[in-house]
Amino acid sequence: MNSIQGTRRLGLLATAVLAIVLATVSLAACGGKSGSSSPPTTANPTAGAPAPTNPVDARKPINPNNAPVVGQLYPAASAFQTGIPVMDGNFADPFVLIIGTTAYAYATNIANANIPVGELNTTTQMGQFLGDALPTLPSWSKPGYVWAPSVYDRGDGTYVMFYDTIYGYPGHQCISAATSTNPAGPFVDNSSAPLVCPLDLGGAIDASMIKVNGTPYVIYKSDGNCCSLPTTIFSQQLNSDLLSVTGSPTALITNDQAWEADVVEGPEMIQVGSQLWLFYSANDWNTANYGVGYAKCASITGPCTKPTSSALFTSTPDAVGTGGQTFIVLGTKAGMAYHGWMPGQVNTSTGERRLYTGTIDFSSGVPVLVAYK
Repeated sequence: MNSIQGTRRLGLLATAVLAIVLATVSLAACGGKSGSSSPPTTANPTAGAPAPTNPVDARKPINPNNAPVVGQLYPAASAFQTGIPVMDGNFADPFVLIIGTTAYAYATNIANANIPVGELNTTTQMGQFLGDALPTLPSWSKPGYVWAPSVYDRGDGTYVMFYDTIYGYPGHQCISAATSTNPAGPFVDNSSAPLVCPLDLGGAIDASMIKVNGTPYVIYKSDGNCCSLPTTIFSQQLNSDLLSVTGSPTALITNDQAWEADVVEGPEMIQVGSQLWLFYSANDWNTANYGVGYAKCASITGPCTKPTSSALFTSTPDAVGTGGQTFIVLGTKAGMAYHGWMPGQVNTSTGERRLYTGTIDFSSGVPVLVAYK
């Protein structure tokens, strides 16, 4: 386990077991069309901002696909086959947490679960759906807009889940945190307001965590694309309870390249050796142009530079409009999970963002996609 990656427990899993684990993992982006490129900003997210009071909510959930019922979502894991999605169904914005020989997978809301959760035993290779990890939302939110969970072991018997949910009516998407003593939940959010909610920037989504020299930081995106505002990826220090932030956020990157179009989102920062890499998704989530990019960061607060002017990848022969990447690092390689649309199904009435896996090799000094399923 690389200390900078937070509290994901890798144990002594071999590479072969890692491949099995990745059968249930992904983190995703959940944006749409955004505004223009954004300059660096130091606007401070507030945890106690007043909720908007407009009672009209004309917005629809970001994923218009036909959501599966819970019982159909999480079949037993099967052997990888080229061209076959690992999760053959709608499983957007997933995240994985490994505890011993069990991998827990979480995803964006479906028809009857705020945060669907399943588990895969990495020894038996058997998976099962466990239910709704977050059955009750805080009083300041409502169902239907619960996105992009990520879960971390705090180290004291408590697991902390970061997730996005709507704040106010109509309101903006903001980041909140819930806790549980069981990685499968139920998680409970007793907050009176979001953890991160820069209303002047359009809100915030897609939180992930990284520890640098033992200090936790949350990485997130300002959700300006909700309302024709810029989008920026930020880092901000967390307190040790992981339930509150301290200091001011730091802007790391913005959408300043042509391929990114109007949005950068879905950030996750990892360390390979001594180098910090910031991966993100960009462009419009419901098109074939959506893809994965990366930046090289000198520190948790930057500066971060993009070595290329193009995406790392936007498709494979088996998936189109790829994004929502998340990683487990072992040496100079990282197991990656991401979502994509099956070819010919991008943003169609029957299309769904499904779960795929791949491998990124860093041995050349830059990330290279060397395998995918």
